[in-house]
Amino acid sequence: LKGWFTSFLSKVDEIKSHYHPELTGLAGGAYDVLRMSLATFLGKSDIVREQAAGVQLRLEQSIKADGQTQLPVTLQMDTLAVSAELASRVGIDLWGYKTQSGGRLIDAVQALVTDANNKGQAPNVFDRTIKLAQRYAAKT
Repeated sequence: LKGWFTSFLSKVDEIKSHYHPELTGLAGGAYDVLRMSLATFLGKSDIVREQAAGVQLRLEQSIKADGQTQLPVTLQMDTLAVSAELASRVGIDLWGYKTQSGGRLIDAVQALVTDANNKGQAPNVFDRTIKLAQRYAAKT
């Protein structure tokens, strides 16, 4: 099984050039999650660390000091949350990573929930994102 996933990760690496870290769209975030998940399963922490650096670039472009973001929030925030969870398994704190503007992913999730509450929307559409953020908050 590991042999198949190793081969699959190799194929994923071949298409890497299509998903530059500076892309803030869903395709870049989905690529981060895919590559980090495979690498985590295979015990390749160096790949997880490398991909986490790409996620940091995405955070730099996406999150403002007050936690507001220009991202299409539902799936994009979820890909960032899953990436942060995977990175935490190799000792990288993407939740608390402070961008040059002063924003952090954990603040962006809080802003997302606050905005949903203010608009009368159910924040449960962000269940996994919120649960991962709560897990991070409980550790800090």
